[in-house]
Amino acid sequence: MSENIKLESVKSTLKSKIGSVHALRSIFTPVRVQAAQKIIENAKAGYFDDIDELMEIFQTASTKDVKPKEIYEATKSLKAQAEGLGFIFLMELSDGFYKFLQEKVDIYSATPKTKFDKGEKMVVKKYAEAITMALKNRERGKGGMVEANILNSLELLKNRYSKPAS
Repeated sequence: MSENIKLESVKSTLKSKIGSVHALRSIFTPVRVQAAQKIIENAKAGYFDDIDELMEIFQTASTKDVKPKEIYEATKSLKAQAEGLGFIFLMELSDGFYKFLQEKVDIYSATPKTKFDKGEKMVVKKYAEAITMALKNRERGKGGMVEANILNSLELLKNRYSKPAS
């Protein structure tokens, strides 16, 4: 019962902020929606041709030490892009890595010379390898059993080497 009241409250608040259905129809006309969809489809089609900088960061992280802030920013960018374009496997990969890095970003921001410890380096390397392969393979969808196993293995690795918050 209270869920319905909350939902109605959200609906009326949202409606007051964006206006009437008639006003929305004048903004989101079928022509504008179709044009916006075409822009999204074009972005999806050309995405993998335009990510050299991100690819380089993840390739480097898979083989060498990287600055925590740099890999965090690259992961945050990839996560946002993958979510926006609907690339589910890339989104799930980057989201898991982002959550791992987010726990550490405050520590590494406060002391910029701090580096990943041995276990953290392993997690960074394995996530970077998986992301690099997904980018090279131009993964656009959700994936199958192999991708699910990759995500599960990375989660186990992340849990093993994550330090509890102090």
